[in-house]
Amino acid sequence: MVDGVAWSMRSALIMVSDLDRSVPFYMDVCGLQEIFREPDSAVLSVEAGQSATLYLRRVYRDGLHTGQETLGVRAISFFSRSSTELDRVEERLKDLGALRDRRQVGEGGRIGLVRGHDPDRLPLAFVSHDPSRPATGAEFGKISSLIYGWDL
Repeated sequence: MVDGVAWSMRSALIMVSDLDRSVPFYMDVCGLQEIFREPDSAVLSVEAGQSATLYLRRVYRDGLHTGQETLGVRAISFFSRSSTELDRVEERLKDLGALRDRRQVGEGGRIGLVRGHDPDRLPLAFVSHDPSRPATGAEFGKISSLIYGWDL
């Protein structure tokens, strides 16, 4: 956890090509910690015993083909209430050469969106807005198209 701010994520499994590269990336950018590690997999979370977990599993060269064993998922998005946390993530992605862009969307630009990628170029999105004002249908459509409608 970074300065008491946790990203919302229940769990996800991401197939990666190099655990030694991907584990530190997600720990650094998302403020996660390594909970468990085996030679071909790792579990990252905000803290041990929490339900939000990120599972990373290594795919070997013969697994880099179409189907269930391919790298990554289509995209992943994270949510935080804090624009300060969004600033931190933007800087980390920039430092790692993994930042695509930052945008303000929605009514009056009230929703912050940072887009980037992980070491295997899996698209990542980090969204921040006041949770007491959920995204409207139109705003959700705009956010979704920006998150899930692009390739790196």
